[in-house]
Amino acid sequence: MEEIISKPQYAELEMYADDIIHCPVCGYPTQSQDGEFNACKHLEFIYIGELDEFIYKKSRFERNTNFLDYEYFQFSDFRDFLQKAEYGNSFLVLEVTYETMACGPVCSTDIYGFDFYSEDDE
Repeated sequence: MEEIISKPQYAELEMYADDIIHCPVCGYPTQSQDGEFNACKHLEFIYIGELDEFIYKKSRFERNTNFLDYEYFQFSDFRDFLQKAEYGNSFLVLEVTYETMACGPVCSTDIYGFDFYSEDDE
């Protein structure tokens, strides 16, 4: 019998720069109207591609990923990194590419991680 490997679910979205991501479980917004970041109990992390850093990490996420050398972490490593952190299929990753206009079209990508069965540990 084959072993079923549980791995995080991944979705790629394109949105306008003003759009706000809401938790797919409880509907809580990840940002206030002022641009301050909010976290519900399901949000595990927010990674801002433009800054190339995590701006929010839940303590459980930090424990699960303590093997990661953030200095050498690359955006393209996300899928492998989450599977090594042993997140299963109750974990949803939203890779969101935002589009805006400056002197032409400008895009940036952020990554949000939600655990559908997260316990509120903070």
